[in-house]
Amino acid sequence: MKLFDLKADMPLPPMECAVNLSEEQILEDISGVRPDDCIFTDFTENDWCTIVENENADMDSESSKSTKFKVNSETMLAFEYLNKCQMMSWKLQEEKCHAELKICHKHSLSMNFFHLPAQHLLWLMFCALKLFRWNLADDIQWQYGKLYSGAVASRGSNVLRLAFNRTFTQDVIRISVQSSDARLQWPLLVVVRDTKTILSWQVPLALENKFQYNIVSRTLCPDVDAVEDLPAVDRWLYVELSTNSPHLLNFTVLATRTENFQLQINRPINLTASPPQPQFLFFKFPEDVDRVVIRVNSDDDSECMVVSIQPAQCPAFDLDTNVKFLGDYQTMTKKAAVTLHKTSMSQVHVVFVVKANPYECNYMSTLVPADPVSDVNQSKSFQVLVEKVMSNDDYVLVIGSTLAVYAVIYIVVFLFWLVFYCRDELRFRHIRKDLLVAFEEEEATSGIGENYGAINSLESDPLIQNRVRTREHSSSVEEEEEHSLEKVVVRTKVSLMVADLARKPYKQNDRKYSIYPWNLLTIAIFYILPVVQLEVIQTGDQDLCFYNFECARPLWGIFAFNSVFSNVGYVLLGLLFLILVWMRDAENQRQLNRNEAFYTHYGIPQHYGLFYAMGMALALEGILSGCYHVCPNFANFQFDTAFMYMIAALSMLKIYQIRHPDINADSHVAYAVMAMFIFLAVIGVVYNGLPFWIVFSIFYAILIFTLSAEFYYKGQWRIERGAAIRIFKEFFSCNKTCSWYCPSYPDRMIFLLFGNVLNIAFIIVGIIKQFRDFPLYLVVIFISNLLLYLLFYIAMKMRHKEHLNYRAILLSGLSCISWGFSLLFFLQEQSSWRFTAAQSRELNNRCIFLGFYDAHDIWHFLSAISLFLSFVVLLVIDDDLVYTTHNEIPVF
Repeated sequence: MKLFDLKADMPLPPMECAVNLSEEQILEDISGVRPDDCIFTDFTENDWCTIVENENADMDSESSKSTKFKVNSETMLAFEYLNKCQMMSWKLQEEKCHAELKICHKHSLSMNFFHLPAQHLLWLMFCALKLFRWNLADDIQWQYGKLYSGAVASRGSNVLRLAFNRTFTQDVIRISVQSSDARLQWPLLVVVRDTKTILSWQVPLALENKFQYNIVSRTLCPDVDAVEDLPAVDRWLYVELSTNSPHLLNFTVLATRTENFQLQINRPINLTASPPQPQFLFFKFPEDVDRVVIRVNSDDDSECMVVSIQPAQCPAFDLDTNVKFLGDYQTMTKKAAVTLHKTSMSQVHVVFVVKANPYECNYMSTLVPADPVSDVNQSKSFQVLVEKVMSNDDYVLVIGSTLAVYAVIYIVVFLFWLVFYCRDELRFRHIRKDLLVAFEEEEATSGIGENYGAINSLESDPLIQNRVRTREHSSSVEEEEEHSLEKVVVRTKVSLMVADLARKPYKQNDRKYSIYPWNLLTIAIFYILPVVQLEVIQTGDQDLCFYNFECARPLWGIFAFNSVFSNVGYVLLGLLFLILVWMRDAENQRQLNRNEAFYTHYGIPQHYGLFYAMGMALALEGILSGCYHVCPNFANFQFDTAFMYMIAALSMLKIYQIRHPDINADSHVAYAVMAMFIFLAVIGVVYNGLPFWIVFSIFYAILIFTLSAEFYYKGQWRIERGAAIRIFKEFFSCNKTCSWYCPSYPDRMIFLLFGNVLNIAFIIVGIIKQFRDFPLYLVVIFISNLLLYLLFYIAMKMRHKEHLNYRAILLSGLSCISWGFSLLFFLQEQSSWRFTAAQSRELNNRCIFLGFYDAHDIWHFLSAISLFLSFVVLLVIDDDLVYTTHNEIPVF
């Protein structure tokens, strides 16, 4: 029988009935345990007994809780009665428990085993304490690695007190709390208190306001600065659980010591994390190490994880809601790597937080469950490894070696130039002298034949001079018209020669082309300065910047200094090309000063303005590419490509200018067209959609048609009113021989046919694919057209029996080999902003050269050399015509 039932309003049974019961029966009725649960064999006074109380269960089921007290055969019954009432008060209201305690007090006054007033008073005090004990929680000593199960409701607050001898304060404790009964409206609140740490959370844990988890595990921040040789003392860890739920919430608590918490160099640690169970580790730089890289690798790419590097301070930000508040972070699926320098943070926390929704990593969302769930399906296993990287001395060695290679290139180029210059001087000295004598004799003979000796005798006659001046003034308009007509007739000849398109004075054309480099320099200053400012401010956000984190070598505040420094080749080789152009220009000026008439009638007209602009564009490409690689992403990729357009466009203009010096584009027109393409590149990045591609295709088709007409008719074609009607009539009213279909200039027509097919194909593919990487799409268009034009130029030279000189052949071969290796490394993607930051890191690879440069850095070196060689090819491609007259050099 039960001694009492709070649900029934009935008096207590007579005390004598209880006394007549055996002690075994009393114990069983009150507490529901057998005597063998006690630590004694017989009930005797002053024995210690362990009574199991029912404090956390309902009326019909009981769970165990240990309580020790001194047994007294006369007072045991009242003690247990009150204990029972206190336990039931956790399940009932305060008023009901208070009423039952009054009943308890009433019956106690008549109990025959309270003989002395002191005993009576003691019992009353004890009953009063029980009256207020219902809202206080017991501290329970527990053990690490042992699961604690309990329940809590709104009328109590359980404090789970884990007592242990912490010999070292750097012990790392991990607390796990799970409750399947808790809901967001009635959560289980958890507060963990350590010597220097307080953590709090609730179960279920809500992430992103949608995902709920009924298990939470957190690692307590250790006291890494504690002095470990102090005497060991007991330090207590408290886990307090409370709720406002009117119903019991069952829960489990597990506290464990974490092993392998501190990262060591070249010692991998395997971990598992999930959205409600983050992990973090500690790393402290050894005395002899300046830089390290922390690598995180996982075979699972389905879950998205944030890797955060934070200063070693407590508490660590290890929740999805705050992990990005401090330090640097990266999102990852399979790979992450962070390079650290000792001067920035000597000791850090490496935090790992799995995202509840992987959208940030792969643009794919997870279905949101209706009820709180466990994290069994969202766990992510990974390995963490710390490796030592280059020291400051290694940086100096690599940078010095790189600059030494370019110094060797400078020396080799100057030696070759000296050898070829001396060889040409010895080889062509006599030829030049003979041609100069012949040219002077021809000029003298031509002058006599034209004047017939009469001009000198008539020059002294004032009347004749006046008539000549009047005649010249009155016929000026007629002469201009005749000159224009003569220009049209000359430029529409079937077989054009350079002499026909080099009729303007040499100095006039030279001034025209000398404007190109100065205008380019002005554009560069206004373009580069804001770019540099933007990139310096922007650097540091590791999820915004798409580096090759596996081979990122920071220096001077630049996270991937190796990717920036590898662009030095463009700058140095651009300067080297400018020096070569300056030496050729100086030699040309020296020859012109000696005999201008001779050197303006032989060889290709030498105008070096476009060459200077090409050299400057190569150097500026290195600067802008370096700015882009400070923080590479899709928004600033235009910085990397802007001068690629410039280089390709200037190279095509130079090839065209070689044999068309009078009709090449002015600098302001050329740069305006390039500016339009840069503007389109910006629009293509920001508003990349079908309307944009339609507008671009229309613009590009019109540009192709205009340039094709300009190239075919050599500047004699104009867009005028009625031009479309004339073309339409000509197309449908051709004569019987169909001469309209037989082009007057078949060579030009074949080239334009290939060129237009290529560019129309680019337009069609662009509209279909709508490439997100629009700047790179433009680069491919420019490079393809440049390559096609260069091949056409070389093919036409061969067709007209103009054999390439051995220097051009040698340099062309070296350039092709260099371009081949360059493209091989270019195709090895190390990162890509076309994906998410986490997916881009899956492409990351380790350094492949000197432990400093990756494949993309090698592409920078080789492409700089390739561009330099290509420029030099254009510089010497027509050296075989240096002593050929303009009348013998065909135009194509």
